[in-house]
Amino acid sequence: MDRACLLSMEKGFAQSTGACRIGPMRNCMLLSCLLLCLAAASAHAASIRNEGVVATAPPETYAGSKACAQCHETQYEQWSKTLKARFVRYRRDLAALPGDWGKSPLRADDVFLVVGLHRKAAFVDTDWRVLPAEYRFDKHRWNRKPGWGGRDYRQRCGMCHLTGCNPYEKRYTELGVGCEACHGPGREHIQEESAETIATPGRDGKPVLDTCRRCHNGRNNHADAIRGFAGTYHETD
Repeated sequence: MDRACLLSMEKGFAQSTGACRIGPMRNCMLLSCLLLCLAAASAHAASIRNEGVVATAPPETYAGSKACAQCHETQYEQWSKTLKARFVRYRRDLAALPGDWGKSPLRADDVFLVVGLHRKAAFVDTDWRVLPAEYRFDKHRWNRKPGWGGRDYRQRCGMCHLTGCNPYEKRYTELGVGCEACHGPGREHIQEESAETIATPGRDGKPVLDTCRRCHNGRNNHADAIRGFAGTYHETD
């Protein structure tokens, strides 16, 4: 076989190989685009969750939900009957602790806060540590949660469970999800009575659900409220 024939065969092989590579290259490009889209969507979701969850405003700029009732009595009455208004409570405000405490792995005297009143309840002590067990109302039993012990409730859960919570400073304004958890600090709004001094989800050019996604995602699952305090207590069992 002469040199010209060999060169011709090599050229043909290179062309055919290049043609075969078009498919894999196209697949790689499509996969890269898909990964970029997923990364962008994840970053957007994280920005929605993190935005506004940690209260950076001073405590004195909050007024508390009861102050809102002065002008928004109907809305306040509706809110006060929701789970958001009642699912975190001081023990002193309860006639009795929920659950069968005869079988509890916890000491009732240690309870300072009760969290939850529908499907399950968790408990926090006077040092704001989450106690390592929960009571399941639907199954009438206690579940031990050894990983919970010693964690500060304000840092671990406060961004979504407490209004005006700053986990870095361990301060908060109100138990539960008050009016200002979604509308922002309201003292200036009360003083000036101006729509410009209060946030109104849905009227600021953003979808209303963006406010909800700060703490909820998917089918009402709790999202990581903020990086650095990431990780959810909530489980599906």
